[in-house]
Amino acid sequence: RLGRLVKIRRLAEELNGEVWHIHDFYFLGQALRWCKRSHHPVLYDVHEYYADYYSEKLPLPSWGQRLVAKILEGYQVRVARRLGAANVVAEAMAPSFRRAGVPVAVSPNYPLLAHFGAVPSRPFSERRWNVVHTGTLTSSYGTEFLVQIARRSLERGLPFEFTAIGRFPSIDHERAFDSILADAGTPTNLHIVPPRPTHEIPSLLSDAGFGLSLITATRQNEAAIASKSFEYVIAGLVNVVTDRRAQSDFVREHAVSVIGGEESTDAMLDEMLELAENADQTDITLADKAASARQLFTWEQAVEPGLSSLLKQLRPPVS
Repeated sequence: RLGRLVKIRRLAEELNGEVWHIHDFYFLGQALRWCKRSHHPVLYDVHEYYADYYSEKLPLPSWGQRLVAKILEGYQVRVARRLGAANVVAEAMAPSFRRAGVPVAVSPNYPLLAHFGAVPSRPFSERRWNVVHTGTLTSSYGTEFLVQIARRSLERGLPFEFTAIGRFPSIDHERAFDSILADAGTPTNLHIVPPRPTHEIPSLLSDAGFGLSLITATRQNEAAIASKSFEYVIAGLVNVVTDRRAQSDFVREHAVSVIGGEESTDAMLDEMLELAENADQTDITLADKAASARQLFTWEQAVEPGLSSLLKQLRPPVS
């Protein structure tokens, strides 16, 4: 990615747009260069907790990582002030930009309601034994726990079938997952399906009763809510999640949920089994949660208006 930055900037410069919308921390320098030359504004899309994300990768003690995170946070705020505006993925990320006078829109990773149509269209009783994982298959997204919970379900003779999208950032991540599968005896109730575009995810969810979000303990994950959690509740699925702070708080309030960790695999499976066996009542509660979510957690309702307003502020007046 870093090796392609200059090429991407040059291609974008040829288009001579009124506004740039950049989507990554490492593009800030190139965007600032274009902004100085063109005198056109840039919208910085802060879709990750970059300061925590990058600082945690450094071989430093925790105090050193926190110091680096503070430096990175200050850098991105200062550059955003010179570029024009910021678009952050969570309200908790907005105050530092606002304090610096940067116009901010908050745009969580809410799904497009238009993609979901009539989902959920089938009663929970017809999909209660199907469990889906739509996130990237990496360690930070809980691959070890995914395999563990599938294997334990199989060992107990439970009827759950697990489906995961085979989305890997690299061939090394895919090999690591294959190794985890092999070490677990390749559970026959865990099925890996090919990646698919975003607009096809609802059709996959329509067959599932439970959705997994098994993100692990990092500073970023404590503050993040995975986009799949919003999709699961809108699609009428039970959210089965790890006890990361923001994620677990969200599902407790807005979803039918099962919350736990690797040490409580059996207890989580017990809760899932109870919800499946009480399918009619679970279905009623899921439908109520899905209806509320469609009003609160969609792109059309909660993101597009504010983001469109911010972009209109940034665009230079027509001469």
